[in-house]
Amino acid sequence: MSRLLTAESRGELDMVFSFDHLENPGKVRFDDYRYDLNYLKAYYTNWMQNYGDDCWMALFFENHDNPRMTSKVNPNPEYRDTLGKLLAMIQLTLKGTPFLFQGQELGMVNADFSSIDQFRDVEGINLYHEMLAKTNSPDEALKRITCGSRDHARTPVQWSKEHYGGFSTAGPWLYMGDDYQKYNIQEELKNPLSILNFYKRLIAIRKRDQTLVYGEFLPVAEKKKNIFCYYRELGDTKYYVELNLTEKPQRRPLKCDSTELIVTNYESCAHVLRAYEAKSM
Repeated sequence: MSRLLTAESRGELDMVFSFDHLENPGKVRFDDYRYDLNYLKAYYTNWMQNYGDDCWMALFFENHDNPRMTSKVNPNPEYRDTLGKLLAMIQLTLKGTPFLFQGQELGMVNADFSSIDQFRDVEGINLYHEMLAKTNSPDEALKRITCGSRDHARTPVQWSKEHYGGFSTAGPWLYMGDDYQKYNIQEELKNPLSILNFYKRLIAIRKRDQTLVYGEFLPVAEKKKNIFCYYRELGDTKYYVELNLTEKPQRRPLKCDSTELIVTNYESCAHVLRAYEAKSM
């Protein structure tokens, strides 16, 4: 159906937004689970190989109706930066148009809501009261809506570490917590290793070389679980992308010469792929 709607030869729509990858199969937004990136690998591999060369898709992980992707995959703060950069690498090295939702480029994560009074989304508030009537457990009801609330994606953008994240001088409409003290535009611009500057490097590479835009997608070790590796090739230019989809070390399918590295979320190359390691060569 997507090909019938968006193939260039048909002269109808330009692009399709598919939402099938936003949750793992059998899961819904309010389920308490950890998103398996192996499903994202299978999803994108299928689209890259079968959608067609005259079709174009939207590449996105977040929008105003879904919690933050980093939090869905692994909320452990130890992996926040590496995981945020891995997601950037996936989104900016595949074929299609990347759409970055506000704060994604900073590595913003779900808010640490602790009370129903901090929520504003009517969907979550209604679900809370429905569950409360059934279970008579405020803790259980709060946990349920916290998993999938749309408010996570609607907190103000974190501009600086000033009060209210530099967003305003008055209290904003939605609870912010204190995450903006470290993850904000002002501080990340100054840090060459920040998630924001990682996005900027990838965007610059994509803009100066059409290989990452129009190049052929060639998977490597496609059936090997927990890694996502592929070439993007156009004419004589070729990029190799290598990703660890888990927090556990994974064996690398190809040898690596560290001098070949173009961009990576670690400072050097290793014999294994470390937790959520992402590199392009």
